[in-house]
Amino acid sequence: MTTAWNANTEIIRTRAMHDLIGENITAYTFELTSGYIVVSARFDVPNLIMEWADEAEPFFALFDDIADDDTIVYLGLLNYFVLDEDNETVTDVFGETFCAEEIESPFEELLDTSHIAPEILEEIVAEYNERSAAADNASRAANVPGNGHFIYCPFEHSSRFFRTNPNQPSTWTSILWRNDFSTNTIHHVPYLRQVNMHSGTNNCIPTAMANLIVMIGRRENNTNITRYGTHNIYNRIENWARNHGWTPSGGMPRNNSWPLFEDVLRYFRVSFRSVQRITPTPENIIAQLNRGLPFELILIRHETYGATFWMGHSVAAYAFTRLRRDQDGAIKTYVRIADGWVARGRFIDMATINNSDWAQMLSWSR
Repeated sequence: MTTAWNANTEIIRTRAMHDLIGENITAYTFELTSGYIVVSARFDVPNLIMEWADEAEPFFALFDDIADDDTIVYLGLLNYFVLDEDNETVTDVFGETFCAEEIESPFEELLDTSHIAPEILEEIVAEYNERSAAADNASRAANVPGNGHFIYCPFEHSSRFFRTNPNQPSTWTSILWRNDFSTNTIHHVPYLRQVNMHSGTNNCIPTAMANLIVMIGRRENNTNITRYGTHNIYNRIENWARNHGWTPSGGMPRNNSWPLFEDVLRYFRVSFRSVQRITPTPENIIAQLNRGLPFELILIRHETYGATFWMGHSVAAYAFTRLRRDQDGAIKTYVRIADGWVARGRFIDMATINNSDWAQMLSWSR
């Protein structure tokens, strides 16, 4: 193939393009002395080069009087919009205006970590974890979001805080566990975080449900789920949450969570018989996870999740481990969660759950 490009072809301008809310960059357009190239800002696409032409102008040149400070929305091949000043509507090249929330994003459906080279993926996950750990340290120093302990390793936590000899750490052995949904270690997919989602505030319930749906879809290879990008999944769930009383300023009434979860399961065609609200005892949690079904756990004034200005919090629970102290046979049991605050899994000591003012789990069956 021959092109109009040669050794004298140069980049004369670079322009970032964004998603439908104008916050995340989806691609960059490099305008050349002849033609242009569009390069994805994400690694997890089939091809990093999204568009190119060796003579034509960039497609967004079709917009009338586009300004340098206008936000160009790019959703994949020839899917261009300009984000309007209200940040809620977008206009296409033909001058038609649409509600941003109603626009489907082909770009989101392209995203999949299978497109990333394994060695690059490992580096991305490592950096994600490093940044998450740094954020945890900053939050802990400021006593935010809770005054309890963030737990990454049950062995370390048990050894440090539950000793038979106060001057010597205890040792523990794992005697029971179940983990079918470790998306970080199996699929290398960082968990969704509230701050990265559409509203970014008081949205723990839709974030927890989005994490659950992503886990289920990837483990079961459910194409009704995997055909959507993770942010697309979240945005759909957030929209349904609004119908169940959720608002960015006030969150969601806790008793409305279970009918929302039923709607979410139906939409993504996840088979189920019933959804029930039950007490999250260790026995109930273990029984649920032994059925291979992750669930939403809601806590009010838990020592870590909801102890300060966050009165309550909702998380996605997907695994457990039970430890026995070697010195005397004492038992500790932990549930593993995607808490919506960091991109990797953490644990909750099950003994602390029922010390909360209120705790509930959405148990569902097939």
